[in-house]
Amino acid sequence: VATVFYNELETYTQDIVPINETNFQTLATTLSCIYRRYNNILMDFSDNETTRFHIIAPVVWSVVQLMPDVTVQIGQTLKGKRVMADVHCEFILTRKLKYRTKHICIVQAKEEMFKQGLADNLLGCEIMADLNNNDEVYGIITNFEKWTFVKSLNDCILIDGNSRLIGFDNNGDPVCDQL
Repeated sequence: VATVFYNELETYTQDIVPINETNFQTLATTLSCIYRRYNNILMDFSDNETTRFHIIAPVVWSVVQLMPDVTVQIGQTLKGKRVMADVHCEFILTRKLKYRTKHICIVQAKEEMFKQGLADNLLGCEIMADLNNNDEVYGIITNFEKWTFVKSLNDCILIDGNSRLIGFDNNGDPVCDQL
């Protein structure tokens, strides 16, 4: 599956949406708390999916609280109708707009298997489009430190050329330019 998707990827730049200072500080505080409390786990969590999930979840919650009209599903396996596949998503975010519904499939991936995570996520986006007749589905692949954004459209697959890395300073505070 991975080789099919990789041949079709086009690069785009994900828009950065500004957030107010209060919400930004809440996100930064949450990330600092995660880093400080779980620092020993962060140094060696690549093989433990459960640990990664529990580190990624507070980041998702911090972002979701900025969008009150978003609903969250946790640990969903998508089963395609026309797309004959099943994919597990750690989170699915859904936002109903006036004329359409947006979906974001979030998949966690080990650093050494990030390309497989990308392939799984894109397959999940295809299944989500299949199930909901969407022309556009978004995806996020993450291991907590690295966040890669994709868009699955009817005629192409786009990957954000700027994977986001969350860096921390010596005090355990996130580097603000990377949020």
